[in-house]
Amino acid sequence: MPKYPSDWVIMERKDIIKQIRENPDFSFSFKTTIGIQPPDHYVKSKDHAAEVVGEGTFTLDHKGMHYDGTKLGEPYHIDLSYETYYRLIFEVNTHMFALYIDNEYVEFLPKERVAFKADLICSEMNRLHFKSWPPLERDKYLYE
Repeated sequence: MPKYPSDWVIMERKDIIKQIRENPDFSFSFKTTIGIQPPDHYVKSKDHAAEVVGEGTFTLDHKGMHYDGTKLGEPYHIDLSYETYYRLIFEVNTHMFALYIDNEYVEFLPKERVAFKADLICSEMNRLHFKSWPPLERDKYLYE
């Protein structure tokens, strides 16, 4: 393990850059619950901005981000483009993330601690396929 957390982030990012650029079949999936903000009452939890309403699998690959599972007891599927989503939203810490999908706040609470890695994959997929969020000058060495 690297000595500093910042060194770990750089190491992880370099690995993700290498994986997605070398593997056209790259895919990263994880189990997650999803939550939404209820329209008729306040959320009681102080840890989340939403209430859990479903569960499924979230996948990041070269085609985009995908969720297959349930929402409010019904099958729910989303396909999102890295052109629109170049970062995930972290509310308080990196154990969960959120996205606005069709004007709705959707919170994803992965079963494992993978939210930060998912964010790195999302941003690097955007850089590879759409280049709408270029790397900082100081980070260009990561792509050589």
